[in-house]
Amino acid sequence: MLVKLDIFDGSTLRFSKVVHLPCTIGRSRLCNISIVHPLISRQHCEIYEDHGMVMVRDLGSMNGTYYKDAPIRRSVPIPYNDGFMISSLHFVIGAAEPEPEPKKEPDYEELESKLSETPEDLSDIFK
Repeated sequence: MLVKLDIFDGSTLRFSKVVHLPCTIGRSRLCNISIVHPLISRQHCEIYEDHGMVMVRDLGSMNGTYYKDAPIRRSVPIPYNDGFMISSLHFVIGAAEPEPEPKKEPDYEELESKLSETPEDLSDIFK
């Protein structure tokens, strides 16, 4: 599953990216989203999909992960355009834009066959 993740510090957008779930957030470079911040644990939390719902779980962090000002003890579903907090950072989850379809190579044989067809006679309209 793909989701858009926006990270705000106050009202300032600091990061915006479409991410594949599951996605881990923490200080460690092994996390999918690595944030060097003194109040973020090495492996702080995880965003994942469960039966079509976007879920967030704390991974035993020292300073906690919060949803609606309450600490996340287990997993919490996060609706699109809603979010969770780690310290002063607000993480907003949105629907990912559908990936554009890859451009298809033209069917040269089909184009050539159309070019070889006898053109329509439009001489009558010029009389």
